[in-house]
Amino acid sequence: MPQFDAVTSTYLKSTREIVAAARQLRGSLGAGDAVIEAAVQSLEEAAGRQETGRAAFRAYLSEPSEAVKAVQVSRNALAVALAELQSGNVLIAAGQAAAEVPLAYRPKGSLKPPPMPSPTETAGGTPEPAVPLPPGETKEESLDATIDQLEDTSQGLEPGAIQTAFAFTAPSATAPGTPVDAGTFGTDAKSALSTIVSEAAKTVGCVLTEAGKIGVDKLTAALGKLAEGLPSLGQIGRLIRLGIDKIKEAFHWLVDLVGENLLGRAKEELRKFWEKLQSGEAANGLLEVGYGIPAAKVEIERTLARSDLLTAQIGPADEELRTLLSGFHGNMELARKFASGVTIAGGLLGLIPAVGTNAVLVAATLDATILGVVFVLGRGSAGTGVPLAQTRGVLQITRGLVPGGAA
Repeated sequence: MPQFDAVTSTYLKSTREIVAAARQLRGSLGAGDAVIEAAVQSLEEAAGRQETGRAAFRAYLSEPSEAVKAVQVSRNALAVALAELQSGNVLIAAGQAAAEVPLAYRPKGSLKPPPMPSPTETAGGTPEPAVPLPPGETKEESLDATIDQLEDTSQGLEPGAIQTAFAFTAPSATAPGTPVDAGTFGTDAKSALSTIVSEAAKTVGCVLTEAGKIGVDKLTAALGKLAEGLPSLGQIGRLIRLGIDKIKEAFHWLVDLVGENLLGRAKEELRKFWEKLQSGEAANGLLEVGYGIPAAKVEIERTLARSDLLTAQIGPADEELRTLLSGFHGNMELARKFASGVTIAGGLLGLIPAVGTNAVLVAATLDATILGVVFVLGRGSAGTGVPLAQTRGVLQITRGLVPGGAA
C-alpha cells in the first residue's frame, strides 16, 4: 500500500485540478461555443481524475494492515466527504453557468437571500427555488463562491495539514508534558466528556440552523429513513450529472464512516432526540443523557480510586485524551462545514426544474446523515458507544489504567 502522504497528495492534486478547470470554465463564459465546450471537457476530465484519487484514498483508509491512527482515518474521511460535496456544488454551478439546462430561477438582489418556500408553480409556470440560494447575485457569482469554498477546503488536504487544520488545545489541568497524577487525570477525563458534549451540541445547532432553511419538518421525516439512501435525481446534463454523482459519493462516505448498521440502530433514538430539541430542550442536556455522561463520570471516579491503578500509564493516557479531543474537534469543524455545504447543494439543485422537490429531500437526507454521524462519533469518543476505527474513547482510555482494562 502507498504511504498516507502519497495517497493524500493524489487526491489533493485532483481536487485542485477541479478548482483550476472550473476557473477556466468561469473565464470562458461569454466566449464562443467551442471555447466553452473545451472548458467543459477539461472540467469533466478533472472530475474523472478526482474519482481515481478518491478510490485510492478509500482503499488506503479501509486497509486494516496499515498503521493509520483512528483520528486520522475519521478526520480524513470527513474531509473527503466535504471535498466531494463541494466538488459536486462546483460542477452543478458550472453546469448551470454553462447553460446545460434552463435555470428555473435567477437570484437577484441580496447576496444572502432569505429562506425560500418549497417549490411551487408560479403564475408563469416557473418553479421557485426549494431552499436558499448560494451566495451570489448571478450564476457566475454562484460558481465563483463554490470554487472558493472548494479551494479553501483543499488547503486542509495538504499532506499532514488535516491533522493541524483545526487548531485546538484540549482543556487540561496541566500543560503538555507535565507529570499527571490520578486526580489530575480524573479532572481531565471528565472535562473531556464535557468538551465532547459541547462540541457536538455546537454542531447540532449548526445543523438545526441549516435545516431551518429547508424546513425542519423535512429533516424530521428524513431522520426516519436514516441511511436508506438519497432520493433519485435523474441524469441531467453533463457537469450537473457529475455533480450529482459527487453529492451521492459524499453521502456514502458519511455512512461508511460510522457504518450503516450503527446509523440504523441510532435512528429511533436520534429521531426522539430531534423531537425533544424541537420542543425547546437544550442540546447540551440531551446529549449529556444520550451519551451517558453522568454514569461515565461516576465510572471514572471509581476506576481512579482503585488500589491497583497503573500509575505509570497515567501520563500517556492523559496525552491520549488530548489527541482524542483534538481529533473530535476537527471532526466537528468539518461536520459544520458539511452542513453549510448541504444548504448550498440544495439551493443549486433547486434551480433545476427537472429536480423539483427532490432538492429539498436531498438536503434533508444529508442533514439527517451528518446529524447521525455527529451522534455516533460523539458517543464513540466518550467511550459509551461502539468504538469506531479502533478509537479508544474517554472511558476506554480510563479503563486502560487498571489491569484487564481496555486495550
